[in-house]
Amino acid sequence: MAEVERQRFSFWGFVGLMAVAVIVYIFVQMGNLATLYWLATVALIGIMLAVAFDLGVEKSSAVEAQVAAEAEPDETVASPAEPSTPSPVRPVRRKRRKKRKR
Repeated sequence: MAEVERQRFSFWGFVGLMAVAVIVYIFVQMGNLATLYWLATVALIGIMLAVAFDLGVEKSSAVEAQVAAEAEPDETVASPAEPSTPSPVRPVRRKRRKKRKR
């Protein structure tokens, strides 16, 4: 099976970060902190919406093939005869406060 080489740096990601840094620098120098705050709020809302609705870039077929290969159980490793049972959980003991004398 051919291994998929992972890209360590994204050129457009780096360019985007530099653009954000330049925009922040310009707004701070001009004294438009309220506008900068508004832009940051809108950007964070956009990120939260993308995460909430699972928006984004679709996975390539190479990545899907690699994930599927990793998900398949390895035949060389024997599976245990019985699944391990979790040990019983003991209740947490809490210290009680002493009552004050009035």
